[in-house]
Amino acid sequence: MLGGLFAFLLYRNETKLVDLGRGLKSLLAILRTLVIAGIAFLLLGPFFKYVERQVQKPIVLIAQDNSSSITMAPDSGFYKNEYLTELNSLSLKLEEEYEIQRYTFDSDLDNSFEIDYSGKQSDISKAINDMMDRNVNRNVGAVILASDGIFNRGVSPSFLASDKGVPIYTVALGDTTIRRDLLIENIARNRLAYLGNDFPVEIQIRADRLKGKNAVLRIRKDGEVLFKRTIEIDDASFVRTIPALLNAKNIGRQRYDVSLSPLAGELTEANNFSSFYIDILDSRQKVLMVYKSPHPDIAAIRNSIESNENYEVVMRSTSDFSGDLSQFDLLITHGLPDASGSAGNLLERARDKNLPIWAIGGVAISWKDAQQAGFGIEARLKGGSNTTDASPSLVRNFSLFSLSEEVSTAITNWAPIKTSFAEFFSEPSARILFEQRIGVVDTDQPLWIFSEVEGYKSSLTLGEGIWRWRIQNFAERGDFSAFDELVSRTVQYLATKEDRRQFRVYGKDKFDEDQNVILEAELYNKSYQAVNDPEVEVRFTDKNGNAYDFVFSRTQTAYYLDAGKFPPGQYAYTAKVSFEGRDLLATGNVTVEAILIESVRTTADHQLLFKIAESSGASMFYPNQLEELTDVLLSKEEIVPIMYSTEQMTDLIESRWLLFLFVAFLAIEWFIRKYKGAY
Repeated sequence: MLGGLFAFLLYRNETKLVDLGRGLKSLLAILRTLVIAGIAFLLLGPFFKYVERQVQKPIVLIAQDNSSSITMAPDSGFYKNEYLTELNSLSLKLEEEYEIQRYTFDSDLDNSFEIDYSGKQSDISKAINDMMDRNVNRNVGAVILASDGIFNRGVSPSFLASDKGVPIYTVALGDTTIRRDLLIENIARNRLAYLGNDFPVEIQIRADRLKGKNAVLRIRKDGEVLFKRTIEIDDASFVRTIPALLNAKNIGRQRYDVSLSPLAGELTEANNFSSFYIDILDSRQKVLMVYKSPHPDIAAIRNSIESNENYEVVMRSTSDFSGDLSQFDLLITHGLPDASGSAGNLLERARDKNLPIWAIGGVAISWKDAQQAGFGIEARLKGGSNTTDASPSLVRNFSLFSLSEEVSTAITNWAPIKTSFAEFFSEPSARILFEQRIGVVDTDQPLWIFSEVEGYKSSLTLGEGIWRWRIQNFAERGDFSAFDELVSRTVQYLATKEDRRQFRVYGKDKFDEDQNVILEAELYNKSYQAVNDPEVEVRFTDKNGNAYDFVFSRTQTAYYLDAGKFPPGQYAYTAKVSFEGRDLLATGNVTVEAILIESVRTTADHQLLFKIAESSGASMFYPNQLEELTDVLLSKEEIVPIMYSTEQMTDLIESRWLLFLFVAFLAIEWFIRKYKGAY
């Protein structure tokens, strides 16, 4: 109506169009009516609704095992040639009906589908999980898993196949025949040893179908034979663990090579050789425990510390301590300082030598002397020598070190210890690990406190009887792990010297050969503020003198280097940065260990593949049945497209075609009026 009224008023008395025919004049009025009416209508905010439909083809996921165990079968040439041709043919035929996604896997899933059987480890369960995660909420109709069934990482895939809701068709590769083979199955040893000490090594060997043969086991270091033993194989399925005792003669990370003499007819000789590394340390960190009188706490702490072979504990009473602190990394006292002054100036001398202290304050402790010793706490006794029982309550925002959930849970049930009946005041710089719980009431009174003043670290446990915590830990859990972790974290924090170097490089010192070598670096100015303006270079050198140069990338305030994968071996590195007119250097070593696990198990596990297929509602096929597998998938009625409907709403005022239409109407009207002289 509005549009018609506007057009009527415009053209009713238009004298310039008197010569215009009635029909043409009516056309102009209609055009103006449509434009005005359309604009008025759009101002009401109309919209239109429509349904968009999309059809998604079923997805078939193909996962090909790319681990090296596939080609350890006698017919390895088949898997490198004919089999790959047949697999590609299967993929092309299925593409006519389905969307195909192809992956390879070893320890990780890769969508490049480049098959070279070079994978060092196999994780079938991770491959299945990752494929399904990448296609969550999509129309996955089936999975084709081509593998020999050998996995040496992750959980058994037979447990998860039934949970995926998708049939997993398996293609059984490899050879299930037990072949004649001699191999090193496992090497058990400690990671650390100390210079001059003997350390044990256990070599587990296996021999299949070699009964009556003899093999020679050797352990070498730098070509020198350190251990040799002849092994008589007296069973067709022979397994034996051979113990050896070696001596730690050199400091640092040392490599030892293990070999079994090859025997005629073996499937492969690659698994006759292995190596292991031992970190040889010059000496343990030494902890001095000084006590006024024997107490169960002392034995509990000593046993806990000595469970970590990095530490050596020396016990002394105040009466037989010589006073020499120079050879120790940490001082632990029990019941000291006391009012009798039996420890003399022990705490003062420790502070002068920057020797960290952990004081366990028995009920006879002199709180006045403790305050002067700089533990960051003041005590105001309420009842002379009276005591109270207090249980530990973990302070959640304690940040000097972290405790596992196991420790946090165990602490809630630990028995109370005896502490002085006093009101304690901690300095602002102090950090409280435990507060006192009296009965069932949590208080803000400290029970275990840490302090650091001008780089000097100390800790004070405000009570005695913590031996009960260790006993209770064992009674509840069958081990001392929670208590030992608490003591270990305390000792480690106190005994660790602060790193004040301007330039430092850090990272793992051991990588597997399928891992990228990664380092990080930090640079500080004289105010100890992190900077990363200058360029940081690093050179890796192998044992043959070959050098590999890299440049660190910058992060927000530091540096990062991903040097990629290195061949197995030992590498020394030197990082260099020019800063404030000086060249700063940081050195270190990394070891890249060979992964030989794929050569340990060489017999295919088709039973596992059958279980995966059966539990998921599918079937197992062999490489010569790929055409049959193709026919089965193409005939499956359950694998169908899915139609998705999406309801869409669009405001008409946002429609461009309406704008163009209105402009066109106005342009036509203007042209006719102009042509007829109405303007």
